[in-house]
Amino acid sequence: MLRVLWLLILISATVLGILGVQAENKPYRLIIGFDGVSYGLMTELYDGGYFREFQRPTPLLATFPSISDPNWTLIMGVPPEDSYTKAHFHMIQHDDGSLGKEVGTVINHLTIPPNYEKIFNFKPIGVIQHLMTVTWSQTSALYWIESLSKKLLTEKLPHKHYTALIINTDIISHVSGKKALMEYFKKIEKRLSHLRKDFKKEHGRELEIVFVSDHGAYYNNPISVDFEKPLKAAGWKWSKTLRNSKDYAFVAPEIISFAAFYTRPKEECDLALLMSHIKGVQTSLCSPQKDKIQFFSKNGRVEISIDTHKRTLSYQLLSGEDPFGHDVFFKKARTLTWQEYFDLSFDTNYPYAYVRGWEGFYIAVKNPASVLVSPEKGYVFTNLTLEILTALSGIKSTHGSFEKEESLGLVMTTSKSKEEVFTPSSFYNQYVK
Repeated sequence: MLRVLWLLILISATVLGILGVQAENKPYRLIIGFDGVSYGLMTELYDGGYFREFQRPTPLLATFPSISDPNWTLIMGVPPEDSYTKAHFHMIQHDDGSLGKEVGTVINHLTIPPNYEKIFNFKPIGVIQHLMTVTWSQTSALYWIESLSKKLLTEKLPHKHYTALIINTDIISHVSGKKALMEYFKKIEKRLSHLRKDFKKEHGRELEIVFVSDHGAYYNNPISVDFEKPLKAAGWKWSKTLRNSKDYAFVAPEIISFAAFYTRPKEECDLALLMSHIKGVQTSLCSPQKDKIQFFSKNGRVEISIDTHKRTLSYQLLSGEDPFGHDVFFKKARTLTWQEYFDLSFDTNYPYAYVRGWEGFYIAVKNPASVLVSPEKGYVFTNLTLEILTALSGIKSTHGSFEKEESLGLVMTTSKSKEEVFTPSSFYNQYVK
């Protein structure tokens, strides 16, 4: 009996020793979040011979709207922001019965860090660093990579799982365009290759690097959606508070191909119907109740019912043609699981649009819009101040809509991944959680 006990102790010690060695030799992981880098751009670089220390890029399908705040929130697994951007319309009740107020400005949008930034180990800190990131986007983008490399090589390793956020890439994309963003990545490829070699020399460990981008981009000179005149002609009034019937609110903190409108209760679907007929609008959405979303286009109207427990969606074509051409997926059955619909629709121009539309109201933010609008490719929502800035500096890319190009971010790693497609939530579950 004593011999058996000693044998068990010896086996246990051996197993624990092996596991300890394996844990000791396990690579450190660096997750770098690159804001607004499209799957298509990185695939083009990879096919051109760059980043061959990495596996081929894997697409990440953004939630709707395909903009930074809701998507990084899901990627990092933090509570949702109040609204889609820092400058927004907040639906609060006033003593006189009116609703809502404008919150924030363009400056707030650029300088106040959202909740998800706080989760990253390495990111811009404070107003000055945020403004530097915006003002000298290409110079500071290289600075952040060099600063990150220095931190990982010269300081005591703070974590075995380290996260960094580079927001400049989205700014480079908007202001300087696709070519400038590709040139930036060609430069950092060498820096990251040196970092991995130097990391192993300094710490005796492999460094696994994981790229993740929250959404894609469509490279064009955008056209502004002229919505104010047709809404005014139909009796709707743009207002800073919602007091009367047909009052609506709209806040544009940046030039994006998506819009959030706010109305008094029971008027949202009337506005969505009207918006769908405005030049440059592809689809407008309202939610008459929490489990139902209505989608309007110039040629048709669809209602989707969502069951969050069964993870299914039920489809009903109310009139005309399907806004996304997805009616073919519901010929055999009016109800599909989310996964079935994801698989069927992913290769279309508007992947997973019906579930993503529901997410735009009930997953993306705490304070959802009354009406969400996705424009046609090349169109954007903006305001006079932003249009003046655009005329001075130029805008080379847009994102925010259901369009596939604007919706596909990416995941790229130096180790193998079994996933063929990511969503923000599935990335969180695999790499962050």
